[in-house]
Amino acid sequence: MPLRWKTLQAERLIHIVAEGKVTLKEIEEEYFDALVVADVLASAKLYDATLAEPVYSDDDVMTMGRGSAPIPPPCRAGRSPSWG
Repeated sequence: MPLRWKTLQAERLIHIVAEGKVTLKEIEEEYFDALVVADVLASAKLYDATLAEPVYSDDDVMTMGRGSAPIPPPCRAGRSPSWG
């Protein structure tokens, strides 16, 4: 698997490591979807792509940007989320 990560609960940090060829499908399914399922979107993320070889087109990059745009920022207590 080109993407692996570890959740550091005490630090509220997700450490993601990418190695080898990484495609849009892997980023969507193994990363974005997994973060939503694990309910860790509000945690800080450290993404190490030092050993990664990205395999995606300009259109794929635009798709990734559109996919992350609807994720609202975490709310502060007593405040409504900013949707926009």
